[in-house]
Amino acid sequence: MELPWLEAWSVTSGITLMQSEKSEKRSLVMDIESWGIRSVTGRYLSRVDSFEKAMGSCKFTVDQIADGCLWVEFVRSPYAHCLLRRLDLVEALAQPGIHGAIIFHKTQLHFAGEEIAAIAGASREMVLKALDLVVIDLDPLTHIHPGTLKEGNKTEEEHHWEDKVLHNCNAVVERKFETQIQAHCSPEPHCAFATWDDDRLEIWSSTQSIIKVRNDLAKELKIPTESVRVRADYVGGGFGSKHGAGVVEITAAEMARWTQAPVKVILPRADEQASTGIRPSTIISLRMGADYQGRIRATEAHTVGTGGVGDLGKIELPQLYKVPRWRNIIKDCHSNICAARPFRALGRVQATFATESVVDDLSDQLGIDPIQFRLQNDTYQRETLAHQLRIGADLIGWDKRNNSSVAPSKGIVSGIGVACAKQGDSLQPEEYPRDSGKDSLFTEVGILEGGLIEVKCATQDIGQGVRTVIAAVVAEEFGIHPSKVRVIIGDSDLPGGRSSGSSKGTVASVPTAKHAARKAKTSLIKAFCKTWLIDPEMCSISEGRLHCPKIGAIDLAKVVRLIGREIREIGEWVEGWTGRGTIGAHFAEVEVDLEVGRVTPKKIVAIHDCGLVVSRKTAENQIIGGVVGGVGYALLEEQLYDPQTGILLTRNFETYKVCGVLDLPEITPVLLDMPERGVIGLGELPVVPTPAAIANAVFNATRIRLTQLPMTPERLINTIDKKGRRSGSRDNSH
Repeated sequence: MELPWLEAWSVTSGITLMQSEKSEKRSLVMDIESWGIRSVTGRYLSRVDSFEKAMGSCKFTVDQIADGCLWVEFVRSPYAHCLLRRLDLVEALAQPGIHGAIIFHKTQLHFAGEEIAAIAGASREMVLKALDLVVIDLDPLTHIHPGTLKEGNKTEEEHHWEDKVLHNCNAVVERKFETQIQAHCSPEPHCAFATWDDDRLEIWSSTQSIIKVRNDLAKELKIPTESVRVRADYVGGGFGSKHGAGVVEITAAEMARWTQAPVKVILPRADEQASTGIRPSTIISLRMGADYQGRIRATEAHTVGTGGVGDLGKIELPQLYKVPRWRNIIKDCHSNICAARPFRALGRVQATFATESVVDDLSDQLGIDPIQFRLQNDTYQRETLAHQLRIGADLIGWDKRNNSSVAPSKGIVSGIGVACAKQGDSLQPEEYPRDSGKDSLFTEVGILEGGLIEVKCATQDIGQGVRTVIAAVVAEEFGIHPSKVRVIIGDSDLPGGRSSGSSKGTVASVPTAKHAARKAKTSLIKAFCKTWLIDPEMCSISEGRLHCPKIGAIDLAKVVRLIGREIREIGEWVEGWTGRGTIGAHFAEVEVDLEVGRVTPKKIVAIHDCGLVVSRKTAENQIIGGVVGGVGYALLEEQLYDPQTGILLTRNFETYKVCGVLDLPEITPVLLDMPERGVIGLGELPVVPTPAAIANAVFNATRIRLTQLPMTPERLINTIDKKGRRSGSRDNSH
């Protein structure tokens, strides 16, 4: 593809950062030599538990059951805001099979679906009958609907700001963007299964952090952490909604302690949608100005977000581009819906949708190619981004995009768009090398009887394939296939791990596992050499054998027999094996049917710098999953509330639309394997640029700038009608 202006920024190998135009280049070199030969990592590995998943034999928390198990359901508020005057459970508790109740002692309820009490019974059907007999006296209060946001907490930030700076720009774009409330929609709902053995609690939880659930429950129940064991062999997704012990885990534990029976809590989908967290809606008013050369000179943003009854509604605009002067006014507003919770790339999806849309409009107004415009405003003239944009332009067919300024008014039209994003600190070169969450991280590796390699860590697999990446790095140390490594996770009694969130699950698990494997190898060699009076420096382990010039190659199983004991070692954090943050570029190709307003994504190309790729297949799956989430956010998903009552309307997957197979485009993930950056996380960023890339592709196809998500047929048709466009009309008002 002939794009001369892109050639100047293109690279074929290596990573170089430039702090500014006058600073000298800095190479992002991690301690890759200490990692060693990559015989396993970076390859296209199948999951070590793929057979179990394919056969449906994996046991999730929802699958746990025991004889005499009690089922719990909640009494919930039917109003968005009300006072609780009276709660009478007498008749409900008198019903056959009902074993007890927990009252949460609230006098004021702040959203429809908030928990008032919990009732336990021998079957779910019995509990549901008892719920119908609960007597509640409530006084409804005025509620705040997310669509009528009031003044909230306000933060102002600015950098070299002057009120006149935008007036001095040669081109200015001003837009108001609105994004919707999104539900997490984890396939496995929030659930818990609790039992007590004397004074020790064992609880299964569908969680992203077994360690945090353990610590939270110990604090809530006023017992030592050693008296709590949390299990989670497999978790059916979380996307940020399952950090720590919530009302589900606390209720299960308290009810089990009080009734001395196993207790199971599973939220129905309607309760899951209404009470377990959201991605907040936002209103973002953004002004951006540039000079004739296409250099961004200033931005001013006013963002309003609703965190529901929580405090996670603040939306900060990412500083991906070089902006000499800027001002952000950020408001976090209250509304009577469930609290916002961490959600894959907290706040960045909304902010990137706004900023990347305005960047495209500004480049269009100046007559500069959108890729060129982004490159000349890249914060550190980072060659990685240029490399990504070059790859994406080739794969999407950038030279075939619509370059006409004539706005079509009928038929099916095609367009191509691009959007870039960053996650974490990948654009801060002065902070490298840098670790990510190293406190209390441990992994145990054992060389057991029969030569079995066993790994133990108190982390959890929420679908990202952490068993596989742990097995891969340990297998690489011993020169064996990952399927030969037994990985035991999902148990808080194991050596300490961390939560699976903030793109740090792999970052936290891999270094400690590799370190433990190396220590175990060293200990085995020393024990063998001590027995046989051999210099340890002469021995090594590879291909599943101990190699010694005097003796030859010996299987590890025989070595363990010869030394007469198993080897177990604890690995800790190692500096230089990880980095932080990542940057990505997404390209979208869409078709737009102007008659019915339907946007159909045809292809998404997603290019990401991935640091040291541990398992190529699982990394690609992370990107594909993020793109799927981004397509749903762009076109389908929207949590809707009745403005009169504040009650949730989209309570199931019939009314709350998520992507199905037929809704998805061809997705091409591209990994930039950069081992010198060390291991970095990839869980969040792939969702971030997707909605903006689709919106920019729609603009390229139609000359229509959609500023509200999701981009539904109704909104597109209404925008066309407002413009009053006719066939062949020229649009200059974008």
